[in-house]
Amino acid sequence: MPASQFAGKIGAHFGDSIIESVIWPGITPTAKIAQRTGMTITNCGGGGTRMANHAANYDKFSFYRLADAIASGDFSQQIAAATVIGGTFPAIAARMASVDYSLLDYLIPSFGTNDFTGAGPTCPIGTNADITGATFKGAINYGIQTIMTARPNLKLIFTTPIWRTLDGTAGGAGSQLIDYANAMLEVCALNRVPVVDLYRRCIINQFNYVHWMGPGDGTHPNNLGQDLIGGMMAAGLFDNF
Repeated sequence: MPASQFAGKIGAHFGDSIIESVIWPGITPTAKIAQRTGMTITNCGGGGTRMANHAANYDKFSFYRLADAIASGDFSQQIAAATVIGGTFPAIAARMASVDYSLLDYLIPSFGTNDFTGAGPTCPIGTNADITGATFKGAINYGIQTIMTARPNLKLIFTTPIWRTLDGTAGGAGSQLIDYANAMLEVCALNRVPVVDLYRRCIINQFNYVHWMGPGDGTHPNNLGQDLIGGMMAAGLFDNF
């Protein structure tokens, strides 16, 4: 088999608990991407994190805040916030800070499910013109602009949130999960940034989710599900780059 075009490349994967994968230890989506592509990729996922604004110290781990750190290479705010949050966050912040962003080839943001459920503060969808962390669309716009201005060589590819059992219900800001997936697709298209649409393309649904997520959990993929979505993320890289 010929070497992948991603062999020798460096990536970073940011996201929530689905990316961190501490609930179902085993192969993570990030590890599956590395396996399929040959890329060296750092897992920067953290449970409960969002694309847009969040409460107190967790806000430092929202994508729009991380964009500033990625652009500057300074993760001191994340390191300080992690000491207050505790748990796995000090290790997460250390992993984030360990990446040399001047050498980074690919960045994969995988957020949205916590923006959907978020309360205190809520995460409204917003408009295509927004460019602040106060809304979901604004956080994506801000992150893309900040990162691609500072690091124009960096290739971004987003992934939408996957289906979960709360699909079809109103989230914290009154919107449904599909609205966040659609918002990401719309804003990224306007910015000419590719997206892997896991919400529509992933086969996890109301009929089979116990197989892919396990009993009692309608949000987090188990090892089978992590392998599945990681493979789809890797396929998205091959499709777009």
